[in-house]
Amino acid sequence: MQPIGSKHAQVSQTVPGGNTMGVDSPLVIVSTNVYWSNAADDATIVQYLNDLFVKINAAAKSVGKNAGFEYLNYGAEDQDPIKSYGRENIGRLRRAKRKYDPRNVFGTLVEGGFKVPGY
Repeated sequence: MQPIGSKHAQVSQTVPGGNTMGVDSPLVIVSTNVYWSNAADDATIVQYLNDLFVKINAAAKSVGKNAGFEYLNYGAEDQDPIKSYGRENIGRLRRAKRKYDPRNVFGTLVEGGFKVPGY
């Protein structure tokens, strides 16, 4: 678990460029590290983790604490963490991408990872 406290959220709003991730209140980021030795169990483990996070999100939502934020560095391949940054921040990312990577070199030559959507 990685907490982001109120001071961090507050200060990140005041730095040059602001907080592109849209984190404006305290939250706790949860990451799992699961290991297994049999490749035949891959689908079972992926399903277990999906079910686990559905339960975690439901529990957080039931007490009004689900931030809806997905941390890009811990994102699974079936997640869309940039989407959780909010419409305004995604717009900022798109404008920066058009300015600094107008030919979409990063988007086409770098395999994998999460890309700025709608480019």
